[in-house]
Amino acid sequence: MDGFAEWIAAETAATWNGTGQYTSATVWPVYRGPDMPPSPDQCIVVTPTVVSSRRADIEQGVQVRLRGVAFASPVAVRDMAQEIHDLAYPNGFPAVHLDMGALRVGAIMPGPRAPIVRDERGRYGWISDYVVRWRKPRPT
Repeated sequence: MDGFAEWIAAETAATWNGTGQYTSATVWPVYRGPDMPPSPDQCIVVTPTVVSSRRADIEQGVQVRLRGVAFASPVAVRDMAQEIHDLAYPNGFPAVHLDMGALRVGAIMPGPRAPIVRDERGRYGWISDYVVRWRKPRPT
């Protein structure tokens, strides 16, 4: 999932650091899931999920969870979620033929999105699911 996290960070205002170590000034740090860190308030977590499909050998589910600043407007969370969705589904069609680090992606299909909610600390959250279809290497 590092490639997916790198891709989000490269195309948005998010920041990816493979070590998961960020300063307090980092905007939209991206973490590996499954756990959402208790801080910072504003962050993104990318988690692999199981795809129940007959194409599971080349498909990987990805859940993207976002959380915003406590007691702030939910607009920043919604806008970042929409920006990631638009990357995965530009112009209403799945993103195709992408390179995510060493991984080659055939297509990304958006899945369900959960409604925006608030946690016990007043931080808005958003969950989006995607299915990434990897490109198989060409036979040599």
